[in-house]
Amino acid sequence: QAYDMFLQGKEAFLKFNYPEARAVLENAVELDATFAIAHLWLGFAYNALAMRDARQEAYKRAFEHQDRATEQDRFLIQYQYAVNEEKDEEKGYKILLEMKEKFPANGAAHILLGGYYEAKLMWKKAIEEYLVLVELEGNSIGFATNNLGYLYLRIGEKDKALEMFKRYASKLPGDANPLDSIAETYFQMGRLEDAISNYRAALEIRPDFGSGLALGYIYALKEDYSKTMSSIEGFIDKAPSPGIAVFGYAWKAFYCSLL
Repeated sequence: QAYDMFLQGKEAFLKFNYPEARAVLENAVELDATFAIAHLWLGFAYNALAMRDARQEAYKRAFEHQDRATEQDRFLIQYQYAVNEEKDEEKGYKILLEMKEKFPANGAAHILLGGYYEAKLMWKKAIEEYLVLVELEGNSIGFATNNLGYLYLRIGEKDKALEMFKRYASKLPGDANPLDSIAETYFQMGRLEDAISNYRAALEIRPDFGSGLALGYIYALKEDYSKTMSSIEGFIDKAPSPGIAVFGYAWKAFYCSLL
């Protein structure tokens, strides 16, 4: 039962539904307090919700119970411990390389290596890792397709980014995140009305998703401050945690200063 909950929570996380991931994974570790990999993914969910103390505790419990995990999962737990607790990025990088060599079909190694190369501005190597993961995913969730799209966006290849995000949306019809990603691309292309319609569509699916911040920014660019403040208030009202609501209050203060 705990394992089924873990799988459900992991899938929710990969769909960027962090509140659901948190709730399900908390139930999983309540059923099995030594479930190391569930603690790790719960830590990921806490991190996404800006719950830092809870995140650290979850990572700590994952490391404490790593002997209960599979060899593949131990690599992931040890990587997280190296970069989060020991603050040793190079050690973490070596763990990922070993993980990739031993388990080439493990998506976590590719996604984390891609992120590492992005941080180092090594675009070609990052794209290579994400492309491998896109192939591994096939027609499944599309998390890698989303990451690849944002990498293209980051390096200015907006048409490629839009293509990736539309492919992502086709994998997850009715999901908020692909629409949010498409909206952000349109925004960076200067297509504000297309961005607004896609952000609104994302919020219709999941009012707590967070698109209200970007929507408020676009309305501010258009000098429609009543809609800006309405979007920010909606973001704060639906925020899934106090740590996320903080961003709404910060932007609200900024817009109040403009006014």
